[in-house]
Amino acid sequence: MRASPSARTAARQHTPTADSFASLACDLWVSPVNLAWRLYNLGLIDRHQCDAFVRTRSLDAAVLTNRLDSYWEWLTTAGQPRLPVPLLRTSFQAYRDGKTTLRPFANLLGTQTTTARAALDGTREESPISS
Repeated sequence: MRASPSARTAARQHTPTADSFASLACDLWVSPVNLAWRLYNLGLIDRHQCDAFVRTRSLDAAVLTNRLDSYWEWLTTAGQPRLPVPLLRTSFQAYRDGKTTLRPFANLLGTQTTTARAALDGTREESPISS
């Protein structure tokens, strides 16, 4: 795995202290455990630093950097279900190519096929406030 140039640049701009590590974890919205191992695997910190940083919890990082509001936002966002975009794309393409029905695509969206078909056809419901 390779880190993006921006991730490497961000990591190099922070000295490997507890404060800067916590700040980087909060900036990137990643868990300190994952960040510690990532930085170690990229050769940006040594094993001793990695072992120390792995013990940091996300909440500890937020408290240390005075970012509890951002922490709660991160928790809320992380807890939201995410659509499987590549699978949706493939399912829709299979429907367009006539290889499958609309049902798999609708199931992935968590909706009825009639609702998905209406959305794809551009059919709109009458607004309850339009009358």
